Amino acid sequence: MDMNFVPLPLPGLVLIKPKVREDPRGYLVKNYHRDLFLEHDIDFVPKEEYYSISSAGVLRGMHLQGSSAGIGKLVHCIQGQIYDVSLDIRNGSPTYGQAWGQKLDGVSREAIYLPPGFAHGFYALEADTIVHYSVSQVHAPLHDLGIFWDSFDHRWPCLDPVLSERDKNHLPFRDFCSPFHYR
Repeated sequence: MDMNFVPLPLPGLVLIKPKVREDPRGYLVKNYHRDLFLEHDIDFVPKEEYYSISSAGVLRGMHLQGSSAGIGKLVHCIQGQIYDVSLDIRNGSPTYGQAWGQKLDGVSREAIYLPPGFAHGFYALEADTIVHYSVSQVHAPLHDLGIFWDSFDHRWPCLDPVLSERDKNHLPFRDFCSPFHYR
């Protein structure tokens, strides 16, 4: 099999361990395969892709799109290392308000799949860290929402991260009204 799918403690959140093919030229990693995702009950079709390059100490998050359909997201750390955080914001979910944190790096090449109804963020642990995102909906700036990174019950590996102005002004979790429902 080209990928190993490992369910994480929050329903729908999956760690994806790819098979890495290495030889003297370098390596090849398969990031996505529609049929394999479907075999593991992940109905995810990428419609847009991004990557970010971050300095050590940068925290990006907690981001989400507030449209009713929500956005599924596949996150890879291509270079460097991040501490990746997913927050369940699906009303009615048995894990509503709980977060999962996991290191991702350019060595293991693992990825996290987040279904719609999760807020996402990460903290760059190394300089020049590259994170690649595939998302199931095209970005809609009018639906951008965020939750303040330090306002929910989760221990980050930092106390004073570098934040964008936008991320400094996100609502605290206690004031956030989620448009998502658990299915």
